[in-house]
Amino acid sequence: MSKPTIRDIQRATCAHYGVGRADMLSALRFRYLVEPRHIAMTLSRKMTGKSLAQIADAFNRDHSMVAYACQKIEARVIAGEASTVDALAAIEAGLALSDRDLAEGR
Repeated sequence: MSKPTIRDIQRATCAHYGVGRADMLSALRFRYLVEPRHIAMTLSRKMTGKSLAQIADAFNRDHSMVAYACQKIEARVIAGEASTVDALAAIEAGLALSDRDLAEGR
């Protein structure tokens, strides 16, 4: 199974939350955009092996923002926040399914 790209994760996260990728990458700080942005940053860190700086570049942010986002999401996971845990699991499963479909030539 190949690693998803940051762009793959951004697309899957946007699809899950029903937001546009351009909006998620924008400077807007509305809650409905911040949560998917933080989720996508966290999944990018977990699934791609890219550095904080590389992830930050892909999100038009500073590396410290990526570190902060990852800390926030991990704290919510540790606290057992169901919506966060469910979103992470659903997006990861969707990425794995997409990867499997590609491998099978679908």
